[in-house]
Amino acid sequence: VRLLCEELKSLLDYLPREGGAEESAIRVGFVTYNKVLHFYNVKSSLAQPQMMVVSDVADMFVPLLDGFLVNVSESRAVITSLLDQIPEMFADTRETETVFAPVIQAGMEALKAAECAGKLFLFHTSLPIAEAPGKLKNRDDRKLINTDKEKTLFQPQTAHWRLCLQICLLPGGK
Repeated sequence: VRLLCEELKSLLDYLPREGGAEESAIRVGFVTYNKVLHFYNVKSSLAQPQMMVVSDVADMFVPLLDGFLVNVSESRAVITSLLDQIPEMFADTRETETVFAPVIQAGMEALKAAECAGKLFLFHTSLPIAEAPGKLKNRDDRKLINTDKEKTLFQPQTAHWRLCLQICLLPGGK
């Protein structure tokens, strides 16, 4: 986590710029998560970032609009402070269950609310086994490898993921 936060701080200097502009107009927002989602207000007028926790992952919503998606150059000090704090905030966590689909949904909701196109960059390292939409079960069954049933391992596990695939694969996301 520490390495990721350090790299993010340096990558913010290389965001695309429109037609020779000195600064990027791209807005960024930050969410961390385990069984709940932590949204960060990084508005430029704040001395420190503020965390808002959403624990109802079954009915996902974005708890703030103003201060979530911000211009990097305006909020640089607050963003840097957040990226410095995240490794310490979660250094001693013992949480092993995570969600994943609600994070994607929250990102999509944030982009919709901001009425802008965008990209979600998610850094996830474990199977989402927490009780939430999109919960998965481990299905690594070595007995299926090199058999006709091996292809079942590559199929969406639940209706939730089938719907996500349909949305992602259709032109315009419709």
